[in-house]
Amino acid sequence: MREFFRPYTIVAQLTNTDVSSVTLADSTGTALKSNFVSVETSSANSAAWVSVTASSINVAQARNNTVPPASALLGTVSGLIGGVAPSNKGVVEFVLSDADRVNTLALSLSEDEIVNFYITYGQVQTGNPLRDGERPIGD
Repeated sequence: MREFFRPYTIVAQLTNTDVSSVTLADSTGTALKSNFVSVETSSANSAAWVSVTASSINVAQARNNTVPPASALLGTVSGLIGGVAPSNKGVVEFVLSDADRVNTLALSLSEDEIVNFYITYGQVQTGNPLRDGERPIGD
């Protein structure tokens, strides 16, 4: 069984601890319901960390149904669909089931600094093995 994937990319930069929303869109600008998301980070500070939350998945978020900033997560919040990683060379990845899709991420930093986010996302689908025999093999 083979899988197919059309990757899309976004590069974002944050500089403070405010929560920032990023819409995962296709090439026409329409929000894409993705079942795969990978977020890599790059910064000069290896002591800080980032929070990546799949904010468009419909579950009860922490407290008043909002996504808290990374600086408020330590020991106070649970139940968020997401992950945390170092702000320098960190990776948060979502491989979602058929029941879940994400089209918006909430990104935040644990402290003020410049962090680049490299986001790769899309829809991973299982190929049809019967169709493989009909594909052109080239010259």
